Amino acid sequence: MFKKRSFLALFASTSLFFTSQAQESPFSVGVHMDWSMESPSFEKYIGVQGKYDLTERQSLQAQLGGSTYDVRYIGVDYLYTVFPLKRMPSVFVGGGVAYEKVAGTSYDDITFNGQAGMQFDIGRFSPYVGYKARFFFEAEGIDPSYLMLGLRFRL
Repeated sequence: MFKKRSFLALFASTSLFFTSQAQESPFSVGVHMDWSMESPSFEKYIGVQGKYDLTERQSLQAQLGGSTYDVRYIGVDYLYTVFPLKRMPSVFVGGGVAYEKVAGTSYDDITFNGQAGMQFDIGRFSPYVGYKARFFFEAEGIDPSYLMLGLRFRL
């Protein structure tokens, strides 16, 4: 009888511990790459990012990094999850703004970004893939051909 009670108490306390630890943090950090699919450049933007979930559907994301053509950038995006699915990829859309500076020159620019993609949730990891179009404010040009790839880790 004592073994049965001890086992039930251990089972109940372990279950309580794991369910109390199941609270998901709204913060995640990760790495990302925006890859220009336009020939001949095939420029790659590579950096780190942080994401904060405001609600189940809305989040803010900040990036910092550089590109293969000595461009340094910092940016922030607003993301909206259109279809927040648990067993399938979540579909998101978003927009943002970034400041870019070419290293060693006085050239800088502000870009406005539109994006759409899919995010997969595998435990605490969230790989994602998507499409991004950029509008360069100073240069007054559109570059509509970026492939987004990334991996985030939920804290």
